[in-house]
Amino acid sequence: MQHFVQHDVRRTVRSQLSRLKVAEEVREAILAHVRPGIKKVYDIHDYHDEKREALGLWAARLREIVAPPPDNVIKFVAVA
Repeated sequence: MQHFVQHDVRRTVRSQLSRLKVAEEVREAILAHVRPGIKKVYDIHDYHDEKREALGLWAARLREIVAPPPDNVIKFVAVA
């Protein structure tokens, strides 16, 4: 394995959250990035619920990568 740094984990998580269509504000909040400009003054929402949901999506995706289901399992999707 080539040289690996902690920032690689942050980059991977951020990229996967984008792939999972998580909102930009939530992705940035998960990485604890400071909000730019006037947003940091007026938007004091903590995004706890949104971060919880996004990290749940990431956990499910990571599970698929690490332990994919057997080939003979069919995934059913709920229809509303």
